[in-house]
Amino acid sequence: MTSRIVDIDGDEFTVRVLVQGNTGRRSDMVVAGIPVGAQIPDLTPEPGPDGPGEGSIIVVIATDAPLSERQCRESVSVESWGLAESG
Repeated sequence: MTSRIVDIDGDEFTVRVLVQGNTGRRSDMVVAGIPVGAQIPDLTPEPGPDGPGEGSIIVVIATDAPLSERQCRESVSVESWGLAESG
């Protein structure tokens, strides 16, 4: 999760983003610099019917800024481009 406080015309608003990714190989999972995925190879699931590339990503964007419907839609569009660029 990340958050930023932004100033718009003297008013402060908070923007937070939470990303839950369920992709990749368990053996590559690292938490706080510790390769925990390599320590639990017996729990590694077999590839699913669609192959090893299946998974899911959930992104939640929250703000107290007064956004219009158009601005909300643009925020979602930007988030999608960010995921595409990071892959």
